[in-house]
Amino acid sequence: LARLSMREGGPEIRKRLDTACERTLGRLPDDRERAVLLALYDEAYASAQDDPEAALLLATEPRGPLPENIQVEDASAMTVVCNVLLNLDEVINRP
Repeated sequence: LARLSMREGGPEIRKRLDTACERTLGRLPDDRERAVLLALYDEAYASAQDDPEAALLLATEPRGPLPENIQVEDASAMTVVCNVLLNLDEVINRP
């Protein structure tokens, strides 16, 4: 989901978040949700910069190597965001 969101959403994080939400929730995030997801992305990105080895594992296991045009920190941060989205009650209990 993270790689798909990055590919379809392009370079802008807002569009990536919208893509991930549309794919998981079937809707766009509201302003509050978008702010929370953006803060999570920023925190995960900073964490990935602090621990590049862990970021690489998070971004590549089990999917395999990243495409050349994708930064490890970016992919790792989007993976964190997408994991959170996939674990929301709204997704798990979706009719």
